[in-house]
Amino acid sequence: MNFCKAALALVLVALAPVAAYAQAAPTDVMIVNPPEAPGQVVGPSDTFPVVLTENVAVFNGLSGVAGFGEVAPAGYRLIIDHVSLFGRTRVGQRLWGVVHPCDNLKGSPWGTTGIATVSMIEDSTQTNAVHFGIADTALYVEPGCQLKVALQRNASAGGFGAWVTIHGHLARSPD
Repeated sequence: MNFCKAALALVLVALAPVAAYAQAAPTDVMIVNPPEAPGQVVGPSDTFPVVLTENVAVFNGLSGVAGFGEVAPAGYRLIIDHVSLFGRTRVGQRLWGVVHPCDNLKGSPWGTTGIATVSMIEDSTQTNAVHFGIADTALYVEPGCQLKVALQRNASAGGFGAWVTIHGHLARSPD
């Protein structure tokens, strides 16, 4: 009897991934503004979650770029729900980011969205500060777009490092 239960459990575990792929086809997203305006997404209900992270290290200077490249496959749009930023600078410096979903095809500032951060002193020597920020967005990235997030700080002393994460999902393109 125990052998039968164990065999049944093994079969169910083996078939679980197949059942996960047998879900209903994702539905399209309704875009409520014209293609030349920044994307405003209403009711995304697709089942293809996407999380992408890029690390940026700048040893001199005020700015850096998290370049994600082309992230939307043909026939889909990457709907960006949230963008998060975690960074480290010297104490007293500010750090922020700006999402650029498609400068290479649509030009800047199409769809740009800022990411503000809150900083706190990281260590007892009062040398480093960490910065946290998240921005809810209503952006999309089409195939061929070069998604990037520009990072900026208010002082160039010392270096800075940051991790930028895109949280979203793929949706079938309405075109």
